[in-house]
Formats: sequence, C-alpha cells, structure tokens
Amino acid sequence: MRLEQLEYLIDIVRTHSITNTAQRYFVTQQAVSNSIKQLEIEFDCLLLERSSSGVFPTRQGQEVVAFAQMVLNELKNTEERLKQINCQIEQAQKVQHIHIFSASA
Repeated sequence: MRLEQLEYLIDIVRTHSITNTAQRYFVTQQAVSNSIKQLEIEFDCLLLERSSSGVFPTRQGQEVVAFAQMVLNELKNTEERLKQINCQIEQAQKVQHIHIFSASA
C-alpha cells in the first residue's frame, strides 16, 4: 500500500470521479484505476462501485477511506511535530554556542 493510493481513494470518493482525480494529481486515468485495483487486490474486496452517475464507495470502501484519512492525518501531525522538534533543537543549539573573547594586556 502506498500513500498515493490512499490519497487517490479519498479524492475519488470526494469527487465521485476517477477522471477528476487523475487530472488533479496530473496522472492518467489508467494510473488511478490501477492504483485502486491494487488496493482492492490487497484488501481482497471491491472498494468502489462505478455507475453512470459516478463512482461511490462500497461499505468496505468506506472503511478503507476512514482508515486512509486517519493514516494521512497522522502523517501530517507527525510531520508538524517533527518540524517543531527540529525548531526546538535549532534554538537549543543556538543557545549552547558560547563565544569567549580574551584580550591580551
């Protein structure tokens, strides 16, 4: 499972369109369809139902979308926490540098 597959799935469910998702991510419709098919193989279930009125999640698809949203939210939160930690480390390193000057008499 790749993060882009989860992003595609969430976007498809939001827009009800594989074509719109492909355009939004600057990939082919076939690439998006293949990514979803790979997820369906991995989870061993149908995630999306395609109809003339659009693309909609199955019950299993709704579960995977909820999982995908949780994973992507946790990733975003982790990235933000790491940025904060990096800032704290940089600030601490700035404080730890002591410059000693001596002048000869």
